[in-house]
Amino acid sequence: MRKCDINNCILYFPGSLALNVLKEAAQKRLNHSLRPGSRRNYKAYFSAFIMFSIKFSINIGQLNYRHVLCFIEWLVFSNLTHATICNYISGVKYYCKLYALHYQALEHSHVNKMLIACSRSLPGKLENKNIFTPELMLLIVQSTVLSSHPSAFASLFLLAFHGFFRISNLLPPSQSQFNPLQHLARGDVIFAHPGAHIILKWSKTLQSSKSCKVIKIPTIPNSALCPTTALKTFISKHPTPNNFPFFSVQAQNSTISITQKQARATLSTILTHLGLNSQNYSFHTFRHSGATLAFQLGVPLQDIQAHGTWASQAVWHYTSTANNTNISTTFANYFSNS
Repeated sequence: MRKCDINNCILYFPGSLALNVLKEAAQKRLNHSLRPGSRRNYKAYFSAFIMFSIKFSINIGQLNYRHVLCFIEWLVFSNLTHATICNYISGVKYYCKLYALHYQALEHSHVNKMLIACSRSLPGKLENKNIFTPELMLLIVQSTVLSSHPSAFASLFLLAFHGFFRISNLLPPSQSQFNPLQHLARGDVIFAHPGAHIILKWSKTLQSSKSCKVIKIPTIPNSALCPTTALKTFISKHPTPNNFPFFSVQAQNSTISITQKQARATLSTILTHLGLNSQNYSFHTFRHSGATLAFQLGVPLQDIQAHGTWASQAVWHYTSTANNTNISTTFANYFSNS
């Protein structure tokens, strides 16, 4: 180990350390410039680009802007929206730069023009996605009687709607993948007048172990769409310790967690029972629908963005500016008078 003093800063140089080792370590560290969720998405986008290149015999080492235009058109044929296509291009550009590939083609003026053309010619996010209206939400909640655990799914769906929650906030992917630092645990729900406080410890935009966010959920007297009542009913039927997954149920003398797959399957079954095409909806529709209703009721964009923990302007896809009011109180008043 050789020591070098540069401007009173002591640096150590292991004798066996080679430049290529530093390059490899630096490249791995660059991966941490993205949040884990963004990194997974960007890898998926870049993998799609590699598949495209293989399919059409394109040498990505000799990439030109015409190849990129064809890739964009390929994404259009895959029925992706303008926003999603832009995300794909950002992901491909990121990994091309990371791996020292020819990324300049992705920044060509014709590529930018193509993306502008897509924004003008392709439908927006909400135009090809349906939402859950309050009337449909009532039918969905009532139809949870068809599920294996009605009180669990009724409270789950109402919480997702009123809290603008992603499924990854509420449920683990599988029984063995529950992470108390990421997924909702029984101790993360606190009942406080006039409703409930949900402690959100992790999301796509909240990934620091040192911070959390409290989402307020309303009480709606005498309403089947009251999330607080639904949560209390579920807890009374399925009591568990505070460190267990929140949506844990008793089944065959054991306690198991509702998983993301089960939630999606149950929602699909209910929608089909109601005579709807389940392909037009997803669990994420609860999040979109709650935000859309909040906007329609006059909640300002900044409050919707904070309630749903949006870090970007993605919320603009289905909201706009409005008058100042509180989301929890607004929903309580609206449903009480419905």
